[in-house]
Formats: sequence, structure tokens, C-alpha cells
Amino acid sequence: MKLRISTHEAARLRSRIQHLGLTQKQIAEQLGVSDRYIREILSLKKDKPIRVDPAKLEELMAILGIGYEHIFQEKLDLISVPHPQIDGYVRHLKTRMYHLLSKDSTENTHNQQLAQYLQDDKAVNKTMGFWYTLIVKTIADKYKVMRHFFNENDFFNIIPKQGYWRKFRHDASQQKNCYFSFKLIPSKPNSLFKIAYTLESPIPINPMIPRKIKIVFGQIEQLSEYILVTQFHDTPGSYKIKSSQEIIVTTWLDEANHDFILLCENDFHLETINPPQPEKYILGVKTKREVREMFHELETVLFPRNHLFHRLGKQDMGDDPIFFWNNLKFLELNADLLNNLLDDAPSAS
Repeated sequence: MKLRISTHEAARLRSRIQHLGLTQKQIAEQLGVSDRYIREILSLKKDKPIRVDPAKLEELMAILGIGYEHIFQEKLDLISVPHPQIDGYVRHLKTRMYHLLSKDSTENTHNQQLAQYLQDDKAVNKTMGFWYTLIVKTIADKYKVMRHFFNENDFFNIIPKQGYWRKFRHDASQQKNCYFSFKLIPSKPNSLFKIAYTLESPIPINPMIPRKIKIVFGQIEQLSEYILVTQFHDTPGSYKIKSSQEIIVTTWLDEANHDFILLCENDFHLETINPPQPEKYILGVKTKREVREMFHELETVLFPRNHLFHRLGKQDMGDDPIFFWNNLKFLELNADLLNNLLDDAPSAS
């Protein structure tokens, strides 16, 4: 999708750039384009609207940290218009997925229910446009909350319609199979963040089909007494850590290239590298020992190495035991979580 930028959009872009204290030259350098290209976008006349390349538009909106409504307020309806060719392709893939899962002999009843869901439920939307989503079968086999994998995920729109966002790139050629810490600095108290990553197809499926989707995998809610962390596709589903005005987040980096995306209704700042004078917790790549020491003090949000997707063998249960269940402060603050797990455990016969 290419959006036209004319006088009104250019004025809003200039306003946001000035608010962030950036120059046009800085914007051009970060986008990898010429100063002239940026000047053409920001100095438009009414009779000369131009179209911006989607990839460059995504990078520009990420630098500015704003959703579509901040710039394209009058064109939000156009962004939501479905494309018949994409919808037809998605229906075709959903049908193939249905037949694949219906013929699976293992856990046959469960798989047929899942297949019917994929066939009929609108919540799946355009996700099936990516072969990556064959992973849904594995998720459904392990997690009964599989629906959350699909619900409220606007997969093909990397740029959010409303609110604010920031992203950073994980380049697997530089770092992989390690933990990484970054910092969120909210502009308002009690902010709620969602965290997502992108999956990218190495080959084009169809010229009309985007090659990248985003998957929201967690939520961070800043409250006065604690920070509530929710993991949509891992256990524990939700837990608490210490309250903090600035939020350190630590997540696992695997062997694939991803963009990590942070979304919030309020404006915020993202730091992925250390300031000139590093504070107590240094950002960037972390060893498991460093993460354990910080998390055992409940001073970082943690999305650990997932035992389902990143396991090294059948006996590998990921990093949950050393981070969560061998942590007295965690168990004390999350006593309700532990009690619920114990109450849900099957009784001995």
C-alpha cells in the first residue's frame, strides 16, 4: 500500500519532527535517503501530492513513533479496505489448512475442532497468508489459549492505526541465542505496552501479499504497586514484578531476524543502548547469569527462552525453572499465581 502525502500530511510530519527535536538531515540519514527526498515530502504543494514507498513509510513512522491517525487522519478508512486478491488467497490457504488438520490421526478430535475454527472463525483474518502459521497446530496442541494467538492481532499492518510505537531490529548475523535488555520510558504513569515481533518470508508469495507480519506476544502494564506482565504464548501466563517509573525489559533473541515492536496509547521513549554514564543495569546483550541476578530482584520484565520454540531437546524445559520457580521474591510477590497452579494440578490417585 502506498499512501499519498500532500499538504496536510506534510504539515503533521513536520510538527512531529519538531516535537522530537530532529532535523530533516537526521531523518534522511536514518532512512538511508537523500536530504532532497525528505525535503520533497515535507515541503509539498497542494497540486503535487506524492506517494511514499511502503518500506520507507514504515521506517519513517517508526522513527517518529506514531500511528497512522497522527498523519493520515482523513485516510484511516482507506487503510482498512480489504483487497479481494489477498482475501481470496487467504481463503485458499485456510481450506488447505482445514484438510491438513482434519486428516491428522493423532489427537483427532482436538485437531478437527481446531480445523473447524480455522475454517470458520473470522478472528483468524489474514494470518493464514503466511506459511509460518502452520505453527498454530503446535501451539494449539500445547496451549488451550490458542485463540489469543490470533485475536486482536492486526498482522499485516506493522504500523498501528492509533497510538505510539517504537521498534528495534534483531540482526541474527550480529547476535543470536542470547538475552537482550532494553528500556521503556513512559510519558505518563500507568501506561500499558504491548510487545510484538515480526516474521518475514524469505521468498515472495505473491506481489500483492505482504512479506512480513507482526505477532503480539506479551503485555506490560505499569501499575502503582507493581508491574503486571502477561505472556500470551508461554507460562506463567501473567506475573508481577516491582513497580518502576522506567521499565527494563529483557527478551530472548533466537536465530531469526526480527523487528521487535512496542506499542502504547501514550507517547514513550525506547532505549536499546547505554547512555554515556550507564546505570545499574547495562542494556544490550546479557548472559543468563546476568538476567537471573536482575530478575531475582524483580527489576526487569522478562520474556524468557520459550521451552516450546527454543528447546534444545526433549528434556529441555526452557529457562522457566531458574527464573521463576527458583526465585523466593518472585514466589512471594506472586503467591496467588503459585496457589492457582497448585490448585489446578491433578490430584494423586
